[in-house]
Amino acid sequence: MEAISTLKEISQLVKKYNDLELMGKIVNLQTEVFGLSQENLELKRKLETSREKAEQREKLQLRRVGECNYYFMDGLKFTTNYGRQSSIIGNKNIWTLGLTYRFVVPIMPEGGRR
Repeated sequence: MEAISTLKEISQLVKKYNDLELMGKIVNLQTEVFGLSQENLELKRKLETSREKAEQREKLQLRRVGECNYYFMDGLKFTTNYGRQSSIIGNKNIWTLGLTYRFVVPIMPEGGRR
């Protein structure tokens, strides 16, 4: 905080010469410098919080370990996935199961346009 100490030294010099107008300007300048210092401190705190959140997001990961698809017949499929989720709270195994049936609906009559 060199700026604040420098302003204090200048204010001490001005007091010796009894210049009230200059003293008023210095007090205003000190107030502005103090306000900027407070704002700077707030921004540093917000930056640190943002960095912590970014680090937490990096730690949250979902890794796919395995996948299996089984086709019962054309259009009917069974799917399973296995993954591992790592987080700050704890690690979990995640299973995903799915059954897919694909069907086709004709839009145009048989043979299409002629």
